[in-house]
Amino acid sequence: MLDFTAMRGSHHIGLALGKSALLWAAAALLAALAPGRGVDGNGRVTFQDVTSAAGIRFVNAAAPEKRYIVESMGGGVALFDFDHDGRLDIYLVNSYTVEAALEGRPRPRAALYRNRGDGTFEDVAEKAGVADPGWAMGVAVADYDNDGLDDLYVTCFGPNRLYHNRGDGTFEDVTARAGVGDARFSTGAAWGDYDRDGLLDLFVANYVDFKLNDLPQFGKGPLCQYRGVPVQCGPRGLAGAGDTLYHNNGDGTFADVSRRSKTADASMPYVGWGTKLFDYDNDGWLDLFVCNGHVYPQIEGAYPEGYYRQRKLLYRNLRNGTFAEVAASSGKALLERRASRGAAFGDFDEDGDVDIVVNDLDGPPMLLRNEGGNRAGHWISLLLTGTKSNRNAVGARVRLKVGDLVQVDEVRSGDSYLSHSDWRLHFGLGTAAVVDEIAIQWPSGRTESLRKVKADRVVSITEGKTPGP
Repeated sequence: MLDFTAMRGSHHIGLALGKSALLWAAAALLAALAPGRGVDGNGRVTFQDVTSAAGIRFVNAAAPEKRYIVESMGGGVALFDFDHDGRLDIYLVNSYTVEAALEGRPRPRAALYRNRGDGTFEDVAEKAGVADPGWAMGVAVADYDNDGLDDLYVTCFGPNRLYHNRGDGTFEDVTARAGVGDARFSTGAAWGDYDRDGLLDLFVANYVDFKLNDLPQFGKGPLCQYRGVPVQCGPRGLAGAGDTLYHNNGDGTFADVSRRSKTADASMPYVGWGTKLFDYDNDGWLDLFVCNGHVYPQIEGAYPEGYYRQRKLLYRNLRNGTFAEVAASSGKALLERRASRGAAFGDFDEDGDVDIVVNDLDGPPMLLRNEGGNRAGHWISLLLTGTKSNRNAVGARVRLKVGDLVQVDEVRSGDSYLSHSDWRLHFGLGTAAVVDEIAIQWPSGRTESLRKVKADRVVSITEGKTPGP
């Protein structure tokens, strides 16, 4: 038996390995060191499309022509550990069509891909009870009842769904009991403890007032034209829908406090959707990713640079207040034109750099594995757990110092577009192998700090129980 501690790129600290596990670890280490994997010959970090190799067969079944605005939305995705095995799983919502809804045809299924831990995934959505949330748009993840398990809130056209994690690999639909089934055209949602009572509240963003029994006529009138091309109607000409703020009562139910809180009414040529500032090359400076796709399929070829499917953008931080768009040199997958929507970020293969999963309309998603970020620089990832604060530590603020470089980040629930990324806060450290100081301000008001923390590992921090270096 051997004890491996804080191996670079590993989340597992102090694991005792048997013979078979040791052979697997040795093979994985050799694969990681093999040429061709990671930084390319020109020293660039690239992204490789491993969707098919990972066993992801999901297809987003949106209407090809997008004759109605409700058919252009959706595409949410979440990266989270639903079965609490320490590995990031993927939840992908599916689309639907007006024609199918009017005819009462079955909805395409959502997918919950369980991470097997070997680079592949299996779809367990049916078994888990989350395969048919409705005409789904987005997803937000949170442990709303502080029981140690992440729950799912799915926004929809038509009532939203709250799935409570039972802890046995399945979820229970508790929407009616919780009172959070907003029946409007909901898109984004985010969890946050706005009143600092240690319980996560829920904000739901609704889009426009769209009704299946009163459909706008495609391409008719000036509000249903784009540069002279007939397109779907909206959002211009359609009334907006108010948003909803739900207060967590602490007993499994929520109260709509929208009116009381006064929240109810509250770059060409690309059309951007899922986006995030993140450090893809671990140099300690935040870069920017944007996935794109137009809402009107009819513009394809209608005029120069008229593309419905569009490539992704990756901006590298040049550390001087400017960015360089580097998608062309960062893997051919980023240049493939897709009708992208949601994007979620996290280290699914646990190798020390941030990967991306993008949900696209009209086809499969794209799982983008970061190739070489972990070799380009050192890193550290922080998994915060609240005690007096909400368990997910949503709202916790972290200040990390390495030499003269100071980084600040917060734990968030829901980000990008209609999506949820990994709870863990990932920091690139460049050439530094030790973090000078980590200061945490918890939502409860408590502050804690750690000093001289070794890099290249995930550090779990529980409120009030500060670990050693």
